[in-house]
Amino acid sequence: MRYNVFVVLAISFIFLKGCTEIYEPEISVEKEYLVVEGRLTDGQGPHLVKLSRTNVFGKDNGMKYETNAVIRIKDSNNNIVHLEEKIAGHYHTPADFSGKIGETYTLHIERADGTLYESEQQKMVAPVNVDSVYADFGTQLFFFESQVGGDIYQREVKGVNLFLDVSRDDGKDIKIRFTSILMLQYLIDRSYATPVFDYCWLKKPVTDFLEADIAKTPNIPGPTHTRIAFIPLDSWNMRFIGFPLIEVEIDGQTRIISYAHPRIIKSIYTLNDDAYTFHYERNKQLSDEGSFFDPISPQLASNINNVNDPDDLVLGFFEVSSVTKASLHIRPKVDKNIIKIDTLDCLEYVPTSGCMLNEVPEWWL
Repeated sequence: MRYNVFVVLAISFIFLKGCTEIYEPEISVEKEYLVVEGRLTDGQGPHLVKLSRTNVFGKDNGMKYETNAVIRIKDSNNNIVHLEEKIAGHYHTPADFSGKIGETYTLHIERADGTLYESEQQKMVAPVNVDSVYADFGTQLFFFESQVGGDIYQREVKGVNLFLDVSRDDGKDIKIRFTSILMLQYLIDRSYATPVFDYCWLKKPVTDFLEADIAKTPNIPGPTHTRIAFIPLDSWNMRFIGFPLIEVEIDGQTRIISYAHPRIIKSIYTLNDDAYTFHYERNKQLSDEGSFFDPISPQLASNINNVNDPDDLVLGFFEVSSVTKASLHIRPKVDKNIIKIDTLDCLEYVPTSGCMLNEVPEWWL
């Protein structure tokens, strides 16, 4: 019996070896491809479209922005809005322009060399209802590199998981993308003879390390359990999600300043079918671990096309989505095993970071 098994394996190996064929893909190594990153929502403008170019294969010369282009957005009633280039490659709509629910929009691009591009028509669907926001205590596994030997370690960090439940009025499946920005504040006491305080804050996106930034669920009664953020409980562990340790020299001693009053600025984008498919495929590629048995990642399908050359590869996507935004104050009480959540005025207008000397910001808690 064992002899027969070895014979079968040997014959299989011969056939597999005989069928081996080297695949050498054709790669255009000298071309720079157009990259489009654009989003239009029903929220307050200005809305941004970024144009850049890829680097030549095998070279990394930094970001190359596409400048001096003419960009406009047209709706299904032939109303046209022109975008203005504020800084290199960054094109903005007027501040008072916003999309309308149920309307269809097309992005038009004319590069400085006269090449024309056009997006597929994108419909803005109605926003989801945020039925509830809640949290529970949990842990998150993080990997970090030793500063001494360079070895990789893992740590189970205690923190708060933030969830939301959403629904739609039209009965269709729920397709959303979300972003979460964590805002932390800290106080530095520099008092000596007179009281002197620095009122400081930091804001950072905290969506990247989650399993995904999209969700799709049937529109049926019941919770959707969409996790949108994880907040470490200890200031020391905030470094795992991008926040530095704040060290201050006071009276000749180095002190680590604690972060306080975590607040989440959340944005929930309701996606049409095209946008959901694009972000779903993007998430799949980002979640690949690079192992031998991972499927080969296909080129992400763009909804931007060269008007005169359909074979011209264009990267990126023009997203049209409705958006719901809110700011939440998260108040974990570990000793009582409860987490309170308060809704605040939206804190998007607060700068990314800063300090105010002896002046309490209006949004300070």
